[in-house]
Amino acid sequence: MELVFRPDGVVAGRWESTGAVLVQYGIFLAALCLSVQALNCVVWHEARHETVWKTWQKWGVMTVTVLLAVALWRHWGTMCSFDFLHRQYPQVLSGQYDLMHTLAHTLMCKGILSVWHHFHAIVLVQLALLLLVYFMIFSWGAREKMRVLIVLGAVFLCMVQFDMATTIIKDVPYAISMMALTVGLCTYMLEKRTSSLWLIGLGLAGTGCLRYDGYVPFFLTTGVLLAYMFRHPQERRRLAIPVAGALLFWLFAFAALPCLMKAGRGASGTRYAKMAHVVCDIVAEGGKVSPEDMELIEQEIMPREVIMRQYGLYKDSMHPAVSAGHGEKYLHTGLFETWETGRKYGFAWTLSDRGGTQSENCSFP
Repeated sequence: MELVFRPDGVVAGRWESTGAVLVQYGIFLAALCLSVQALNCVVWHEARHETVWKTWQKWGVMTVTVLLAVALWRHWGTMCSFDFLHRQYPQVLSGQYDLMHTLAHTLMCKGILSVWHHFHAIVLVQLALLLLVYFMIFSWGAREKMRVLIVLGAVFLCMVQFDMATTIIKDVPYAISMMALTVGLCTYMLEKRTSSLWLIGLGLAGTGCLRYDGYVPFFLTTGVLLAYMFRHPQERRRLAIPVAGALLFWLFAFAALPCLMKAGRGASGTRYAKMAHVVCDIVAEGGKVSPEDMELIEQEIMPREVIMRQYGLYKDSMHPAVSAGHGEKYLHTGLFETWETGRKYGFAWTLSDRGGTQSENCSFP
């Protein structure tokens, strides 16, 4: 999508700016092919190119991975997302919580900062969890006699966007939970290893509790596991513990925990911002707007000259409703020429109170 629709991309006919995207796409495609090849080695146990991992190879791969992670962390540094810095971290300091973001992630960060009050501590925990899942993958590859280069190459190529792992944002532990859940399911279904059940339980709980939209893979996976347990009675006793534990943890995180922490519902202007964004897009593209409507737009969103200036910077060829989801013109605070202008007109700041007005008449999901 970015390769095709970005302002200086294929649609605009400017191929010189798409080189970085092409390289990134090629790397991810190579990682996907290596991952498929690794799974192919697992499924076809009688493959001729099976290799037995030596002890030094296993520990060497783990050591190289740790050193690479530390080097990349040193290169990228610790970064903070807007959501955590301006929404969640103030809750950690004040002890007054809301449900704009998942309470489970906010309290997890609070617990880490209570041990070492520095943002590095959160990134350190994220890296430790990520490396733990990597080590599980390496152990799986060694047991299944995959080629060392296939496993190592797949993991290394997936570190191209490693700067995401050094960013404090709920998406990182959520993605790690998804990885753990996937590895746990693969090792259990293919090897029937009882030790993989804790990966399934923890991965399923993290997937469901760290993001609000995580309930989709959470309940889909739970439903599939329940159907599998129904068709295979001999598996019920083993899988019942991680599935039941994850369900109880999800109920505690979204039913009991907000009451215990006296968390408010929070003000989120995301829905209002997307509608306001489309309105601004119509104005910027020369749509017909009556003087009365224009006066209301300037009063509720931003002046016309600000709309024309900002949207000229992020003009693309996509339909306004589509570009709202794509993010080319989504006017967060950081997209303005100055921080002061962003705080005055940016959607991330100015529309949160609109979300608070709307949330009074609707139930929290």
